[in-house]
Amino acid sequence: MHKKLTTSIKVILAGAAVVASSSAFAAGGIVPKTTWGVTGGDVLGAGTSLYNNALTLGSDKSWTDNASQLGNDAWGHAGTWYAFDNTVKQNVEINAKVIDGNYDAAFTVWATGNTPFNGGTNGATSGLAERDTVGSFLSTPAHDFNQVGQLGTIGTQWMTDPSVNANGQGNALETLAYANSGVAHTNTALNGYGQVINAGANQVASDNAYFSSLTGYVVSAAAGIPSQSQADLQFTNLAAGWYVIFLGGANAAQTLATTGVPNLALNVSAVPLPGAVYMFGAGLAGLATAARRKSLTA
Repeated sequence: MHKKLTTSIKVILAGAAVVASSSAFAAGGIVPKTTWGVTGGDVLGAGTSLYNNALTLGSDKSWTDNASQLGNDAWGHAGTWYAFDNTVKQNVEINAKVIDGNYDAAFTVWATGNTPFNGGTNGATSGLAERDTVGSFLSTPAHDFNQVGQLGTIGTQWMTDPSVNANGQGNALETLAYANSGVAHTNTALNGYGQVINAGANQVASDNAYFSSLTGYVVSAAAGIPSQSQADLQFTNLAAGWYVIFLGGANAAQTLATTGVPNLALNVSAVPLPGAVYMFGAGLAGLATAARRKSLTA
């Protein structure tokens, strides 16, 4: 009994230490939105949704395609950051849609575990050296960062939790996926952190720690008119916990936005399983019950 109690105390203390370390690095890298505006809070409960259909995109190339200044990296302070708390394991769809103007939307999703994203650190004041090797702007993170790399790689350490990489100065735990309806940049010599930036829906996570499978789609502005650009990711069995989204533009050639009018709608929705899945599950349960009855009468 004493041994079990001691072990329980150690587990509790260890958990407290993790939470403390996760919140100790907020040094003003970026400030994620604490409310979704249209729906108020940031809690995604079972079968609910979060959305904001009045976002103004700061730049047509904030997510990628700023080749000369940023080496096609992301421009962290020119895009939009939203955090949400998924309270139960469920299927979750994230959709960004251009509702006005000629933009190509793109976004990346990271997991931050039991706590909301703390903003990471400002490289200029922390001394963190993650300068890209291509862009002429030579800004420090989070101003200029690697939007598609797995956490811990160059250009992501400003937001990475130290439990993932010893040089980490944030509390993000894993890069999950990204959707890019704009331009691909696969020549790593032209990209600031040497990353491959694909178009379409792309999984970055190499395991299933936070979800069991991923699907998605994109529609570019050129192909989507008049339906406009969309970027979409659908996570099956997304684990309970906090996540953060960085949303921006991904094509410098698409600059036809209407000034002063909201450009984007961002939706995060719990997606119920199709009815056929429930019927299949009920059928399996029935077979299992029948098998048990047969074994009892045998």
